[in-house]
Amino acid sequence: MLGETEFFVRKAIGWVLRETGKGRPEMVAGWLGPRMVRVSGVTFREAVKYLSTDQREALLRKRAALARLPA
Repeated sequence: MLGETEFFVRKAIGWVLRETGKGRPEMVAGWLGPRMVRVSGVTFREAVKYLSTDQREALLRKRAALARLPA
């Protein structure tokens, strides 16, 4: 459902990832990494809230790099 355009579906996916990240941040970071192109901004912001600073920054760098690629 990562391609869903409905705001609350995107937010709900982020909430699930956020809550999972409280206990299993490595799993969430590992899951997000290969899906960065498909993850919406709201999903991403929610998902990274409880990741470590290093995990969050690595994902932010990856997201920024992907944003610079030509479409």
